[in-house]
Amino acid sequence: MKIKSFCFIGLFAPFLVSAQNSSFDDDVTDLLKSFTQCDRTFFSDLNKENYHQYFPIQALPTGYSKFAVKPEGKSGKKSIKFDPPIIFNGVKLESYEENSDFTNEEEQFHYWGFTTDASLEEIKNAFSWIEWEKTKNTDINIANAFFYKNGYWSQNRYVITHTKPVKGTAESLFFIGVDKDSYEMTIKCTIQGDIPIKELRRFRPDL
Repeated sequence: MKIKSFCFIGLFAPFLVSAQNSSFDDDVTDLLKSFTQCDRTFFSDLNKENYHQYFPIQALPTGYSKFAVKPEGKSGKKSIKFDPPIIFNGVKLESYEENSDFTNEEEQFHYWGFTTDASLEEIKNAFSWIEWEKTKNTDINIANAFFYKNGYWSQNRYVITHTKPVKGTAESLFFIGVDKDSYEMTIKCTIQGDIPIKELRRFRPDL
């Protein structure tokens, strides 16, 4: 599992509804639970009308939606800053960002998720439904890891970091990391490797 621009440790747009609203809290909990699945469920949920009243969201012609991210200079990263931040179980989510890298058709790297100033333990406590696992070669916190080969996805119990998927395979997982440039904590999903377009759409229908 290759994580570009990260090292592991285990546009401004105001909300239209106050983050103190209990309905908002419930909706955000549901949205983050779908986000941690790291698949198209997240983008399907963003298409629901209730989220459009909270956030700047772009509806897609495919029946999905995404946050209305904007490019960050020439870095290839796109993001949206929440003003005010989302407060979820005591953790402040400051922005949502996404980026993709293509070494060649067999080496695609896609990342999407949130930034925060919270600590690792605070994040783990906030996302209490996650069953965290450790990678085999480092003391890294990951979850929902899957491996793709020969047309099938299966649970990946042997995640090894700082490597890339070989030809004909792909990987997906949820992780907590630190951005090497900004030093911000990130809560992100990734899908990477030799990914057929049909399989990519299962995870990222917004691409």
